[in-house]
Amino acid sequence: MSASPYISLLLIHARTGRSAALRACLRELPYPGQTCLTFTVMPSPEEENCWLVYGQWQSQSDMDSYFNTLPAELWMRLVNGSLAARMEFMTFEGNELPNAYRWATPRFSSPGCGSYACCG
Repeated sequence: MSASPYISLLLIHARTGRSAALRACLRELPYPGQTCLTFTVMPSPEEENCWLVYGQWQSQSDMDSYFNTLPAELWMRLVNGSLAARMEFMTFEGNELPNAYRWATPRFSSPGCGSYACCG
């Protein structure tokens, strides 16, 4: 296990009218298992078109393995433009958590995603 965990933040903005379909797609994400210390998919309580996928991993290789083994069909539904209008993915080492908050706060504070600014 590495000295500090790795953190992944995936912010997804659904296309207008596609939030329910995006929610259904995100529910298909498999739980990562023991190599993931924390994993959650959170909708914004204020904006139905905004979602956050947060993970805290034992190592970068565990994180990479999870995202690299997700079914291609699931990724295609997200990235081909039919569900997600915009996706932002960022990773941080645990000791870079202040940088994660600096990266995330302005994005979560964008219209419709303000509720994520206080998540940590």
